[in-house]
Amino acid sequence: MHSAVGGEAIAQAVVVVTDPVGEVLASGHTVADGSCSFEAPQPDNVTVVASTPRHHPVAHTYCRLDLPAAFVLRGAVLIGGTDQPIPGARVSLIDAAGCTVAGTITGETGEYLLTDLDEGEYTLLVTGYPPVALGVNISAAEDNPFIVRLGHTGSPDSAGD
Repeated sequence: MHSAVGGEAIAQAVVVVTDPVGEVLASGHTVADGSCSFEAPQPDNVTVVASTPRHHPVAHTYCRLDLPAAFVLRGAVLIGGTDQPIPGARVSLIDAAGCTVAGTITGETGEYLLTDLDEGEYTLLVTGYPPVALGVNISAAEDNPFIVRLGHTGSPDSAGD
C-alpha cells in the first residue's frame, strides 16, 4: 500500500478482502513496507478495500480470468502423388453449421497456417485446383501438419491427421 501523493509506503492501513456478496474473507493491516498477506480462501472474484485515518478509502475488485485455449491448424497443399507445392490454393475451415471460421491462401511452398481456432470437428476445404473437402479434428493432442494432396485423377490423399 502506497500513498497516491509521494508514493511512500503506508504502514498500518486497514485492509479487508470480501467475496462478491460482501462476506469478509480476511482482514488485517499493512506492515512497514506497505505490504500485507492473508491466508484466506481464494474465490474467483474478490474486492480489496484499504483505508487509513489520513487517506480516503480505496476499493478494487479483482477477478480470475480463464483464457480459453486457441488452437492452430498448419500444413501444406501438394500436387497428388508428388511433393510439389501448390502456391495460391485457397484453404478454408468450415464448422458444423457450414460457416467459414478461418481461411488463407497457401504461400510459395504450399504451406498454410490457420490460427485462433476452437477445439472441434471441422471440414477443411481446399480450392484452386480441383477442390477437396476433408474432415479434420482440432484438439490439444494434435499438432502435426495436415498435408493435402490435390490432383486431377484419383481421390484426395491426406497425411498427418
